[in-house]
Amino acid sequence: MLGRTKVYQLIAIFTFLGFLNPTARAKEIEPKSALEWTMINVNVTDKQGDSHLLQLHQGSEVLSNILIDTGDQGQWIVPFLKAHQVNKIDLLIISHPHHDHYGAIKEILAANILISKAYFNIPLKEICDPEKPWGCDYEDVLTQITALQDHKTVVKTAKAKDVIFDQSGVKIQVLYAYDGIHTPLKKRTDINDTSLILLLTYGNNRVLFTGDLNRPLGTYLAKHGKNIRADILKVPHHGTEGVAPNEFFDAVHPKVALVPSPRTLWQSDRSKRIREYFEKSSIKTYVNGLEGDVMVQFRKKGFKIVSGENKVLRYSTKNLKPQEP
Repeated sequence: MLGRTKVYQLIAIFTFLGFLNPTARAKEIEPKSALEWTMINVNVTDKQGDSHLLQLHQGSEVLSNILIDTGDQGQWIVPFLKAHQVNKIDLLIISHPHHDHYGAIKEILAANILISKAYFNIPLKEICDPEKPWGCDYEDVLTQITALQDHKTVVKTAKAKDVIFDQSGVKIQVLYAYDGIHTPLKKRTDINDTSLILLLTYGNNRVLFTGDLNRPLGTYLAKHGKNIRADILKVPHHGTEGVAPNEFFDAVHPKVALVPSPRTLWQSDRSKRIREYFEKSSIKTYVNGLEGDVMVQFRKKGFKIVSGENKVLRYSTKNLKPQEP
């Protein structure tokens, strides 16, 4: 039997070796994040798109893959999913029926990526078709729904207050969902204002996904919205004018903003108001067209962000000031 002194000596040696092995210490300090969110760069060209992959882990095992929107074309998202070994999407959420948010569904299915369940609200034809050919297309939406059902996907409708995901401390709730006619504005809205407003919570972290929320409903939510404060905002409508007003951003009060936008669009006059708002408010902003894929790795008490340029910022949800790693 080893004496007490010998045991202490061995502990000291192993501890010292741990300090000499930065890889071992990194694994100890930085275990794989239980929740990772990637704002996928489907904005490689000047054409806008919106897509987000949420992965829930247990150790090295992926428990669930959640995809919010698909972007416009499969040529960007399918290679991303394949590269990340995503062969099954447990939950697909389409924020609203515009092609740049759902257009890659058929190509994902054609790539033999299973979609188990989808929330995809079918628009009212009288709200949708006035936007043809540039916006909503009712018949095209129906073909997407049919394609999902033909591949055995369970397609459901999302309503306000629905909790559409709740696993291992990760919850996604629908805060608001309107059909364009039955709205609190007492007037019709466009398809953008039928976007699902989603709140993701994990530990102390709060993330608001806003689809393409526009000025009319955004103005209402700025005054009357409940539970919309968030640490991270997925900026609506690709950060372009027509988007929710600055008062909405004030109400959300984010510390970080993620913008699914091409570089040219983000740097154009159409995005000037939103750019200047985030700059003046000292809100750290990540844009696909500038940084590529942007990943958020969550811990229960904070998160860190890694952009396509490998810039890392860490945040604590107790004191949300970025700290260099």
